[in-house]
Amino acid sequence: MRMDSLRYLNPSNFIELFSTASLYGGCLWQSHEMGQKNVNEIVSIFICQIDNTLTIHCKNNLEVHYDHALFVKLNYRSLLFRLRPGDYKIEGPILICRMPEKMIGLERRPGGDRFLLPSVLDISVSLKKMERYFGEITFELELRVIDVSEQGLGVTVTMFNKHIFKHHDRFNIYSIDNKSLKRPITGVICYMNSKGPGLKTGGVRLGLKLHSPLDSETFNYLKKKGHRVLHA
Repeated sequence: MRMDSLRYLNPSNFIELFSTASLYGGCLWQSHEMGQKNVNEIVSIFICQIDNTLTIHCKNNLEVHYDHALFVKLNYRSLLFRLRPGDYKIEGPILICRMPEKMIGLERRPGGDRFLLPSVLDISVSLKKMERYFGEITFELELRVIDVSEQGLGVTVTMFNKHIFKHHDRFNIYSIDNKSLKRPITGVICYMNSKGPGLKTGGVRLGLKLHSPLDSETFNYLKKKGHRVLHA
């Protein structure tokens, strides 16, 4: 993760962020002499809104130098904050600290969190390209869905039909996972990428931005099958 992609986040959202981040773990570390880091995995996080403190449970007992700062990095949205000497105390594998005043991380995606759909599920979307010019012949296609958000789909296409797709092409989407949508939704290709996990040789990942959100029934069905993306 590039540090220049992280931004200072609004403190009024910290409780909500920590509540979500508590599900996905992270790590904390302390730098020592000679540039060495003592890293420990975070297992769970508990939030006390009464006294505005965090109780962070780690996998192993914590051995720290109290005159050094501690750094905490959470998997969700790459949240990162620093605890100065005196800001924390240690009890075995438990770190207790006040809610940080400053924290950086990835900004929230406009379309909401993404949910990765494991390839073994083989979830597909049925769509048909809208004509780019009068008389263009288009066909209904079945593509594999690899991630979903309320306002977007990530799909893959093979090397044999990737020539069909271009940036800003528009599609009507009729069904997902062989279940017809209540009404067709229009989507437009907003990115194309030939790199990434789950791609077969020569394949391409497409990002479809939906002109209207998926209905709640369809979205909830899909996200229950997926894994929440750990960054925005």
